[in-house]
Amino acid sequence: MVCSANEFLQLDCLDIWYLKELEEWQIEEGAMPRLQSLSLVWVSNLRSLPEGLRYITALQEMKLYKMKRSLVERIQVIDGREGEDFSNVRHIPSIQID
Repeated sequence: MVCSANEFLQLDCLDIWYLKELEEWQIEEGAMPRLQSLSLVWVSNLRSLPEGLRYITALQEMKLYKMKRSLVERIQVIDGREGEDFSNVRHIPSIQID
């Protein structure tokens, strides 16, 4: 799935549930500039969060429920070590993982 620049300009909340077919997701710079809340639930085949999340500076909260452990570990700080994708989400004040 690709979210291209200048798409979803007014979107402020995005919830994706049970999209098990989704394996890759790209977000281009300029897509979803007003997005404040992102929830992903049972998107179990997604390998990693999109690098383009770093461009969504309005994003205030992200909720990840029932996601692949390997994906979650990529964005966490474990024993003082940042996961390989942590830099893409470090600007998000609230990240909830279950």
